[in-house]
Amino acid sequence: MPTVFDAKTAQKHKALHSFCYRPKVRFEEQQVGEDVILVLRAHPVTQISWVVTAVLLLFVPLFVNLFTAPLLQISESLFVNFFWYASIFSYVLLNIIDWTFNVGIITNRRVIDINYNIIISREVAATTMQEIVDVTGSSSGFLPSIFNYGDVNIQTPGTNQNIEFLQTPRPSEVVAIVNQLMEDRII
Repeated sequence: MPTVFDAKTAQKHKALHSFCYRPKVRFEEQQVGEDVILVLRAHPVTQISWVVTAVLLLFVPLFVNLFTAPLLQISESLFVNFFWYASIFSYVLLNIIDWTFNVGIITNRRVIDINYNIIISREVAATTMQEIVDVTGSSSGFLPSIFNYGDVNIQTPGTNQNIEFLQTPRPSEVVAIVNQLMEDRII
């Protein structure tokens, strides 16, 4: 197994990647000499439910218009359809933003979990490698087993906030990377 700091395994950070090992990215709170080792998002398979819902909702007005055509004028029908499609667009946009900006960052010094709550609030939880007590990865269920995604829990001592990366790809590799970083910080 290559070490965490193996430059040969670095990859480009692409838009739909949810597991980016050693990407060449920077973030707002990055410190001098801090290297990004891993950037995590929820696995793309976990987004299928809202995509299917949005696609199905696109066809609802076609059927509803058949029954409401005699009851509504054309301008009223157009207004209802416009409102319906604007709502679907908002639903899709909010889900894309939620997936894009809810990110976990693992650096050579610390672990950071950034969560946005529908644009109105941002929560950032961070801990240093020395404060990490335990790292566990879990994957249970049919789809998580097939697509290799699950949850990674990073525990800190006492009342410090524990960090969770939910539905992340390759949870066992994430645990191995964090464990290796913890060992490297101790030595």
